[in-house]
Amino acid sequence: MHDHHHGHRHDADRRSLTIALVLITAFLVAEVVAAVFAGSLALLADAGHMLTDAGALGFALFAATLAARPAQGRWTFGYKRLEILAAQANGVTLLVVALLIVFGAVRRLITPDDVRGGVVLVVALAGIAVNAAATAVLSRASRESLNVRGMVKALLIVAVPKLGP
Repeated sequence: MHDHHHGHRHDADRRSLTIALVLITAFLVAEVVAAVFAGSLALLADAGHMLTDAGALGFALFAATLAARPAQGRWTFGYKRLEILAAQANGVTLLVVALLIVFGAVRRLITPDDVRGGVVLVVALAGIAVNAAATAVLSRASRESLNVRGMVKALLIVAVPKLGP
């Protein structure tokens, strides 16, 4: 009976992670399109942040799937090491995104672009709604899962793009 409940919890966690991943990824694509249309580096920067969130969600989903597997062979402690590698990959991705944003910001300081502020405002408000929805989905999942708890904390930090270039 306990095993059935335990397996059900993992299934529910994976379902919650999948829904959050779909929400974040769909918004990421829309935000990149809006950033190009509006000429907004702020939206592009937030899209970079959403990319790291999507990557972290994807890894959390992958780790939740692997966590159900028993320890075996060289993996005597299970698959916990993958969490460390994923965190490192997420950090490298953040660094690359930050460097691209700095490059774009310096270029815009030299030759400023026109920005469509109304589009930026609408997309920023939609971004808050999407982050809130993803957080709500994950907050209903199990509190026993380290992956789910970590993603709830990460999504609670809502990056609101600034209006302007």
